[in-house]
Amino acid sequence: MRFAPGLLSLLAAVPILAAVPAPPAKSPLPPPIAGETIDVSIVDFDAVVTDKHGNRVHGLSKDDFEVFEDGKPQAITHFAEYASSSPVREKRTIAIFIEPYPAPEFRVRPMYAAMKNAIRDLVKPGDSVIIETWQGSARIALKPTDDVKAATDLLDSIANAMIRAGSRAGKRYEPLEQGSFEPFSPMMLSPTDLDHPWPRHDVFTGLEGTTWPGSRPSSVSKQAMRGEVAAVNSLISAMSNESGRKLLLLMTQGLGPTEDTDYFYAVSGDHVPRWLGGAGSGNIFDAIKAAAAERNILVYSFPPGTAANYTDYRYIGFGPNPVIKGYLDRGVALRDLASATGGGYATSTDIPKVADRMRDDLTDYYSMAYRAEARRDNRMRKITVKAKNRDYSVRTRREYIEKNDDSRVRDQVVAAFFNSTAPSAIEVKAILGARRPAKRFSTIPVSVRIPSTAFMTSEDKGAFSIYIATSRGATMPSDITKRTIAFTTADLKQAEGGTLQYDFDLLTNPETNLLSIGVYDEVSHDSGYARVNLPREAR
Repeated sequence: MRFAPGLLSLLAAVPILAAVPAPPAKSPLPPPIAGETIDVSIVDFDAVVTDKHGNRVHGLSKDDFEVFEDGKPQAITHFAEYASSSPVREKRTIAIFIEPYPAPEFRVRPMYAAMKNAIRDLVKPGDSVIIETWQGSARIALKPTDDVKAATDLLDSIANAMIRAGSRAGKRYEPLEQGSFEPFSPMMLSPTDLDHPWPRHDVFTGLEGTTWPGSRPSSVSKQAMRGEVAAVNSLISAMSNESGRKLLLLMTQGLGPTEDTDYFYAVSGDHVPRWLGGAGSGNIFDAIKAAAAERNILVYSFPPGTAANYTDYRYIGFGPNPVIKGYLDRGVALRDLASATGGGYATSTDIPKVADRMRDDLTDYYSMAYRAEARRDNRMRKITVKAKNRDYSVRTRREYIEKNDDSRVRDQVVAAFFNSTAPSAIEVKAILGARRPAKRFSTIPVSVRIPSTAFMTSEDKGAFSIYIATSRGATMPSDITKRTIAFTTADLKQAEGGTLQYDFDLLTNPETNLLSIGVYDEVSHDSGYARVNLPREAR
């Protein structure tokens, strides 16, 4: 059985989509219901308890805690305590997101030494460490592994490259020399840059030879910021299938709100986080918080430099200094992100001390959960956890969001640009034809094939939705186009070779080189994914 919607436009460098209308799609069919059922979700969270002196408190039971969701009491149904001295432990997954930057040795060495010590203490056989770098584009520098030496050696390599770049005196920092790294994002200005009435902008070599001012203005950073946020969220998605204690360490200076936030990912009211195009007032951290909150991931933020150095320079003669205000605002946002997940925040020489606390957070904690009626409404809910002994402080995530299936599929489609496709119940194959160039854009025939046995029907009817996105590398994902196709049991039986086929022509630009596809069964709620490299345009 073959479906053909016509021409589909997905321009990775232009996030607005235009598509030739497909035939009207029928509304998705509800799943079959047998008797009365109640769909229940388990809301899990990990909590760290300390006394007045900051010491960890052990030996508590679930009766020592109070849990509230949006102010309403919840009964704890699952409870366990984990301690460094206990023989029983959960699997640990540590993801480190690094944006390398030029820096002096006295800042770099203590920070990376603390990271290496934490990995040596925390990672045991069966655990997982993954390291992703961002320098205008995302790169998985270390695939998931429990090889401690491989992780610490890579951190040494990154630290050495940062120090070499930072030691170059002068007016311009060169890109990191190591062949494994691409040019990096702009560097934070040093206090000496602020002696002028208006801070001068040192120019750094950026992506593909573009010059980037140190202030990272919106005119050149919209797509880069979009790609960096997608890279972080894809790293979170890659951790979602792991069990046990999960930590995301953000070592970046580039993420955060700016004066121009129209292009940021936003969560508004009860709506799903979406990219904002044109006018809007979104906050990029709402998207990262939503992703971390959904998956119970602890976030620690270690941005470079120290914001305290810039306090005296926040205002200039006629108003706020936009460059320094931007860095300070990003620091506040990173701190809030870490706090919302129960994590921590530190800069400069404070990092080793906070890294010790981060290590303890993965070894000594209470794991709890409560049951809630499944809603899947994409609405953020507030979690409050208190110890009945008011002398104790509880640190845990403050909120969670239960995404619906549409949001989950969209997340996986974007995540596929950065990591391998998610494990899935539906096998999806994408067959590409030759790229047909035109004046500005080119057309690529695409055939998506799915086994007919992968789909379910209800009352002899069924439907599946296909999600399609493209990207230039992993840095510039397009918006996602969704089409829903209805079929009958007879269609499945008549499918040639037992395969349903969805054909379309992809209209794209020459720089676009990746295609990501998701398929969702509207009846069974199963999904499948495929990522393919697009053929290059002949020159």
